[in-house]
Amino acid sequence: MSARSGTTLLELLVTIVVMAIIAGVAVLAIRPPAAPDGDNPRTIIEAARRRALESGLLVDTSVTIDGVIRAVTALPDGRVIADSVVGVDRLTAAFVDSGS
Repeated sequence: MSARSGTTLLELLVTIVVMAIIAGVAVLAIRPPAAPDGDNPRTIIEAARRRALESGLLVDTSVTIDGVIRAVTALPDGRVIADSVVGVDRLTAAFVDSGS
C-alpha cells in the first residue's frame, strides 16, 4: 500500500475555521470602544468622576440640564457634589431617578 501525503478537505476547513475564530477575537480585543455621547450629562459626570479617581485630584465640570448650566465637582474619593436637579447621589455618585 502506498501512503498518501497531503491534507484532506476536512483538515483545511477546520484550520480555516480556527483561524477565523482567532481573528475575530483579536479584532474585538483591539477595537477601540465607542465614543461616548459628549452632550449627555451622565456621560460628562461619569468621565469627571473617573478622571478624579484616576488622578487623585478634584475635577470641576459643568453640565447643561433644561438649558441651565449646572456645576458638578468630582472628588478624588469618588463622591460627586452637584445640584439636586442633576440627580446624582452625593455619596455613591449613582444617578437617582428624578421621577420619584
